[in-house]
Amino acid sequence: LAQAKTNVRERTYDSYEWLLGRVDFTGDANAISTRTITEKVKDLAPSVRQHVLAVLKIMFRWAISEGLVRTS
Repeated sequence: LAQAKTNVRERTYDSYEWLLGRVDFTGDANAISTRTITEKVKDLAPSVRQHVLAVLKIMFRWAISEGLVRTS
């Protein structure tokens, strides 16, 4: 998230931070599965859920491009 701060507008960064704060992931990013994500977002309001999923998709694409995770 820190690297995104230098690449996006401040308001976008604030939104990313707020949205990612709605879910709690710990441990190895390679161990996060679709099932894990689905379980974490299931109780969110539908609109928030969609935004969280969009930000997670952005984050995982970036992590793959940086070689930080193997798959998304």
